[in-house]
Amino acid sequence: MWRTSTKFRVIIRQCLTCGQDFRLHNNRDVNRKKYCSNECRLRGLQSSENRKERSLSQTGKPHPHKRNKGRFLSKTTKAKISIALQGREFSSEHRKNLSKALRGRACMVGSNHPAWKGGVKPWHRAIQNLAVYKEWRLGVYERDNFTCIACGQVGGELHAHHIFAPRNNPELAFELSNGATLCKRCHSILHKRGKKQKGA
Repeated sequence: MWRTSTKFRVIIRQCLTCGQDFRLHNNRDVNRKKYCSNECRLRGLQSSENRKERSLSQTGKPHPHKRNKGRFLSKTTKAKISIALQGREFSSEHRKNLSKALRGRACMVGSNHPAWKGGVKPWHRAIQNLAVYKEWRLGVYERDNFTCIACGQVGGELHAHHIFAPRNNPELAFELSNGATLCKRCHSILHKRGKKQKGA
Protein backbone atom coordinates (compact mmCIF):
# COMPACT_ATOMS: atom_id res chain seq x y z
CA MET A 1 0.00 0.00 0.00
CA TRP A 2 1.34 3.45 -0.98
CA ARG A 3 0.73 6.71 0.91
CA THR A 4 2.28 10.04 -0.09
CA SER A 5 3.10 12.46 2.71
CA THR A 6 2.20 16.17 2.56
CA LYS A 7 5.86 16.93 3.22
CA PHE A 8 7.99 17.81 0.23
CA ARG A 9 10.06 14.96 -1.31
CA VAL A 10 9.34 12.57 1.61
CA ILE A 11 7.30 9.51 0.69
CA ILE A 12 5.94 7.09 3.28
CA ARG A 13 5.68 3.52 2.04
CA GLN A 14 4.44 0.33 3.66
CA CYS A 15 6.86 -2.63 3.80
CA LEU A 16 5.62 -5.55 1.69
CA THR A 17 6.77 -8.12 4.29
CA CYS A 18 6.06 -6.72 7.75
CA GLY A 19 3.62 -3.92 6.83
CA GLN A 20 5.55 -1.29 8.81
CA ASP A 21 5.73 2.30 7.44
CA PHE A 22 9.11 3.61 6.33
CA ARG A 23 10.29 6.82 4.69
CA LEU A 24 11.93 7.41 1.32
CA HIS A 25 14.12 10.50 1.24
CA ASN A 26 14.98 10.79 -2.48
CA ASN A 27 13.40 10.14 -5.85
CA ARG A 28 15.86 7.36 -6.64
CA ASP A 29 14.42 5.14 -3.87
CA VAL A 30 10.85 5.47 -5.18
CA ASN A 31 11.31 2.91 -7.98
CA ARG A 32 13.47 0.42 -6.11
CA LYS A 33 12.67 0.33 -2.37
CA LYS A 34 9.76 -1.91 -1.35
CA TYR A 35 11.02 -3.20 2.02
CA CYS A 36 11.95 -1.43 5.28
CA SER A 37 15.15 -3.49 5.82
CA ASN A 38 17.39 -6.14 4.25
CA GLU A 39 15.90 -8.81 6.53
CA CYS A 40 12.38 -8.07 5.21
CA ARG A 41 13.69 -8.02 1.64
CA LEU A 42 15.29 -11.48 1.97
CA ARG A 43 12.19 -12.90 3.67
CA GLY A 44 10.01 -11.44 0.93
CA LEU A 45 12.17 -12.81 -1.90
CA GLN A 46 12.20 -16.29 -0.34
CA SER A 47 8.43 -16.45 0.13
CA SER A 48 6.45 -18.90 -2.03
CA GLU A 49 4.18 -16.13 -3.37
CA ASN A 50 7.14 -14.10 -4.59
CA ARG A 51 8.73 -17.13 -6.23
CA LYS A 52 5.48 -17.97 -8.00
CA GLU A 53 5.13 -14.38 -9.21
CA ARG A 54 8.70 -14.35 -10.51
CA SER A 55 8.32 -17.71 -12.29
CA LEU A 56 5.10 -16.51 -13.97
CA SER A 57 6.80 -13.30 -15.07
CA GLN A 58 9.68 -15.32 -16.59
CA THR A 59 7.48 -17.90 -18.38
CA GLY A 60 7.97 -17.80 -22.14
CA LYS A 61 11.02 -15.52 -21.98
CA PRO A 62 14.29 -16.85 -23.46
CA HIS A 63 17.16 -17.64 -21.13
CA PRO A 64 19.65 -14.73 -21.06
CA HIS A 65 22.49 -17.10 -22.08
CA LYS A 66 20.44 -18.88 -24.77
CA ARG A 67 19.15 -16.00 -26.85
CA ASN A 68 18.81 -18.02 -30.07
CA LYS A 69 16.43 -20.54 -28.46
CA GLY A 70 13.03 -20.45 -30.13
CA ARG A 71 14.26 -18.36 -33.05
CA PHE A 72 13.03 -19.32 -36.52
CA LEU A 73 15.82 -20.12 -38.99
CA SER A 74 15.53 -19.95 -42.76
CA LYS A 75 15.99 -23.09 -44.90
CA THR A 76 19.34 -21.85 -46.24
CA THR A 77 20.66 -21.27 -42.70
CA LYS A 78 19.47 -24.74 -41.64
CA ALA A 79 21.23 -26.26 -44.68
CA LYS A 80 24.47 -24.43 -43.80
CA ILE A 81 24.30 -25.64 -40.19
CA SER A 82 23.62 -29.21 -41.39
CA ILE A 83 26.67 -29.14 -43.71
CA ALA A 84 28.87 -27.67 -40.96
CA LEU A 85 27.86 -30.41 -38.48
CA GLN A 86 28.40 -33.33 -40.89
CA GLY A 87 31.22 -35.74 -40.11
CA ARG A 88 31.32 -34.96 -36.38
CA GLU A 89 32.69 -37.80 -34.25
CA PHE A 90 31.28 -38.29 -30.75
CA SER A 91 33.08 -40.19 -28.01
CA SER A 92 31.49 -43.42 -26.74
CA GLU A 93 30.67 -41.70 -23.43
CA HIS A 94 28.92 -38.83 -25.27
CA ARG A 95 26.93 -41.33 -27.36
CA LYS A 96 25.78 -43.15 -24.20
CA ASN A 97 24.66 -39.86 -22.64
CA LEU A 98 22.71 -38.94 -25.79
CA SER A 99 21.09 -42.37 -25.81
CA LYS A 100 20.04 -42.02 -22.15
CA ALA A 101 18.65 -38.53 -22.73
CA LEU A 102 16.56 -39.57 -25.76
CA ARG A 103 15.42 -42.98 -24.42
CA GLY A 104 11.64 -43.28 -24.04
CA ARG A 105 10.83 -40.01 -25.82
CA ALA A 106 7.85 -40.22 -28.16
CA CYS A 107 9.68 -38.06 -30.72
CA MET A 108 12.42 -40.72 -31.11
CA VAL A 109 10.25 -43.84 -31.53
CA GLY A 110 9.05 -45.54 -34.73
CA SER A 111 8.21 -43.27 -37.67
CA ASN A 112 9.24 -40.18 -35.64
CA HIS A 113 12.88 -41.35 -35.46
CA PRO A 114 15.20 -39.62 -37.98
CA ALA A 115 16.65 -43.00 -39.07
CA TRP A 116 13.20 -44.52 -39.79
CA LYS A 117 13.07 -46.42 -43.10
CA GLY A 118 9.41 -47.36 -43.19
CA GLY A 119 9.64 -50.41 -40.91
CA VAL A 120 11.97 -52.34 -43.26
CA LYS A 121 14.22 -54.84 -41.45
CA PRO A 122 17.28 -56.52 -43.03
CA TRP A 123 16.59 -60.23 -43.62
CA HIS A 124 19.16 -61.39 -41.01
CA ARG A 125 17.55 -59.17 -38.34
CA ALA A 126 14.10 -60.48 -39.28
CA ILE A 127 15.04 -64.17 -38.92
CA GLN A 128 17.62 -64.18 -36.12
CA ASN A 129 15.00 -64.28 -33.34
CA LEU A 130 13.17 -67.23 -34.88
CA ALA A 131 13.47 -70.61 -33.13
CA VAL A 132 14.14 -72.31 -36.52
CA TYR A 133 17.16 -70.03 -37.13
CA LYS A 134 18.56 -70.73 -33.64
CA GLU A 135 18.25 -74.50 -34.22
CA TRP A 136 19.95 -74.18 -37.64
CA ARG A 137 22.83 -72.12 -36.18
CA LEU A 138 23.42 -74.61 -33.34
CA GLY A 139 23.32 -77.47 -35.89
CA VAL A 140 26.01 -75.75 -38.00
CA TYR A 141 28.23 -75.22 -34.91
CA GLU A 142 27.86 -78.86 -33.79
CA ARG A 143 28.60 -80.19 -37.29
CA ASP A 144 31.85 -78.14 -37.43
CA ASN A 145 32.74 -78.94 -33.75
CA PHE A 146 32.53 -75.23 -32.82
CA THR A 147 35.62 -74.56 -34.97
CA CYS A 148 36.17 -71.81 -37.56
CA ILE A 149 36.62 -73.55 -40.94
CA ALA A 150 38.88 -70.71 -42.22
CA CYS A 151 41.48 -70.22 -39.43
CA GLY A 152 40.79 -73.18 -37.10
CA GLN A 153 39.83 -71.13 -34.03
CA VAL A 154 37.98 -73.28 -31.50
CA GLY A 155 35.18 -71.59 -29.53
CA GLY A 156 35.15 -67.87 -28.85
CA GLU A 157 32.86 -65.59 -30.82
CA LEU A 158 31.59 -67.70 -33.70
CA HIS A 159 29.17 -66.84 -36.53
CA ALA A 160 27.04 -69.17 -38.63
CA HIS A 161 27.64 -67.98 -42.21
CA HIS A 162 25.16 -68.59 -45.05
CA ILE A 163 27.07 -69.76 -48.15
CA PHE A 164 24.15 -68.71 -50.40
CA ALA A 165 22.32 -65.62 -49.07
CA PRO A 166 18.73 -66.42 -47.97
CA ARG A 167 17.35 -63.23 -49.54
CA ASN A 168 18.27 -64.67 -52.98
CA ASN A 169 17.69 -68.32 -52.03
CA PRO A 170 14.97 -68.44 -49.33
CA GLU A 171 14.55 -72.22 -49.73
CA LEU A 172 18.18 -72.72 -48.54
CA ALA A 173 17.84 -70.43 -45.49
CA PHE A 174 17.71 -73.28 -42.94
CA GLU A 175 19.61 -76.03 -44.81
CA LEU A 176 22.61 -77.32 -42.82
CA SER A 177 24.58 -77.76 -46.06
CA ASN A 178 24.21 -74.00 -46.68
CA GLY A 179 25.92 -73.09 -43.36
CA ALA A 180 29.55 -72.67 -42.35
CA THR A 181 31.10 -71.84 -38.96
CA LEU A 182 33.39 -68.79 -39.02
CA CYS A 183 34.98 -66.70 -36.30
CA LYS A 184 34.05 -62.99 -36.16
CA ARG A 185 37.29 -61.85 -37.88
CA CYS A 186 37.07 -64.34 -40.77
CA HIS A 187 33.36 -63.58 -41.25
CA SER A 188 33.98 -59.82 -41.56
CA ILE A 189 36.94 -60.39 -43.96
CA LEU A 190 34.76 -62.65 -46.14
CA HIS A 191 31.98 -60.08 -46.40
CA LYS A 192 34.42 -57.21 -47.10
CA ARG A 193 36.00 -59.26 -49.87
CA GLY A 194 32.53 -59.93 -51.33
CA LYS A 195 31.70 -56.22 -51.32
CA LYS A 196 34.97 -55.39 -53.11
CA GLN A 197 34.26 -58.02 -55.79
CA LYS A 198 30.76 -56.59 -56.31
CA GLY A 199 32.23 -53.07 -56.61
CA ALA A 200 34.79 -54.28 -59.20
